[in-house]
Amino acid sequence: MKHLLIRHILLVGFLLGSLFLGWYVWRRQECHQRAELLGKALQEKPLVHLGIVMDGNRRWARNNGYKPWIGHRHGVKPLKTAVKFCCEYGISHLTVYTLSIENLQRPADELSFLFDVLAEEIASTELDALVQQGVRVRFVGDRRRFPERLTSLIKDVEEKTAHNNLLYLNLLFCYGGKQEIIDAMRTLCDQGAQIPLDDKEAEMVIEEVLWSKGIPPIDLLIRTGGEQRISNFFLFKIPYSEIFFLNCYWPDIVKDDLVNAALRFTQAQRRYGR
Repeated sequence: MKHLLIRHILLVGFLLGSLFLGWYVWRRQECHQRAELLGKALQEKPLVHLGIVMDGNRRWARNNGYKPWIGHRHGVKPLKTAVKFCCEYGISHLTVYTLSIENLQRPADELSFLFDVLAEEIASTELDALVQQGVRVRFVGDRRRFPERLTSLIKDVEEKTAHNNLLYLNLLFCYGGKQEIIDAMRTLCDQGAQIPLDDKEAEMVIEEVLWSKGIPPIDLLIRTGGEQRISNFFLFKIPYSEIFFLNCYWPDIVKDDLVNAALRFTQAQRRYGR
């Protein structure tokens, strides 16, 4: 009887293992097919600029029994995935929401940890890799609010990657879309500039004094975390962005999530109000 029970357990285990293996192989093939499909679709409809609101780090940490800010460290891996994804598919601009001006109200220990993660991962660990990958890094935000401890690090990263042009990685840091526009208006007032009546000409004048000067509009905006809002992200650059909301938290993002979002972008009819 005992031997029969063991045989049944082994048989069930074998069947379950076979089913899982079959599902895994099928899943891999499906992902590979979608990845190939995306490559062809982007040849016909290029995706120039991908924006990401990396939301859900703290909730992911709480759900997994960590201190809330530990989620920021686990959010580094999917950012690397996003960079690799853009390089692979010829997406020339990637903008990610690293820290908003509103985030500066968070507890001091969380901000300190976040700054340490930024310093360690970008400056110490990833800088050489970014240089080799052809990634140019730019910090976009209110530089008057940048923490002193990161000022020299930010300058070093921007200078060492300044000649790269395969991917422009924009890190929105101490950033707010509304604040960026307000600051631009103040700058123009201080300069005594005249804003043209023509909308296109006025846009060009304002563009010249934005923190994000020279960065093209967002084509596809992805937000993780299950929330469906913009949260003051790049307001001047997203008037006609396609927006894709994901229910998963940022640390759980994998390449297939990005492929699916980009595929949806290639299927969208972008009419720009026409």
